[in-house]
Amino acid sequence: MKLEKDNIFHIYNQGNNRRRIFFEKAHYNLFISKIKDYIVPYTDVLAWCLMPNHFHILVYTKEEKITLNSVTKERTINSSIGIMLRSYTTTINRKMGWSGSLFREETKAKIIDINQTINTNFYDAAQLQECYNYILLNPVKAGIVNNPANWEFSSFKDTLGIIKPRLINIEKIKEFDLILPNID
Repeated sequence: MKLEKDNIFHIYNQGNNRRRIFFEKAHYNLFISKIKDYIVPYTDVLAWCLMPNHFHILVYTKEEKITLNSVTKERTINSSIGIMLRSYTTTINRKMGWSGSLFREETKAKIIDINQTINTNFYDAAQLQECYNYILLNPVKAGIVNNPANWEFSSFKDTLGIIKPRLINIEKIKEFDLILPNID
């Protein structure tokens, strides 16, 4: 799916055959830096979660393509996501002595339902909140932690203000009236 400007997308992928894609803390941190380099210039990140064998990123697209510098042609967000995954795969393969694809062939990008009128997008607030909750509660659902604040590799603590936001745009989260899921 083409990620178009002024829309909200849930982007996700997992390891081939559901295999791990993150093997140590440094790998998670490397992927966070790749998101910052390859996705953040196009988007406002609303939520993210890196799991041992997959990732989720909820974004509002503010640009479809950007010019990187005066020499480089424009790059679309879709191609940037592919470059990010290949770059991460190359680094992990080199470190682990592997070759081949780390991720499933197709990265999914599901749009949050939109009813469009002339120059205006109305988002399905319930669907957006449900996706937001799903992403942030994923480590709990998977049985990795009992409380999402205990999972280091998601935006839950960033949103709470426990740590400085690494990827998310707090103002955009407030603009969409997203509320952290109840963890009781």
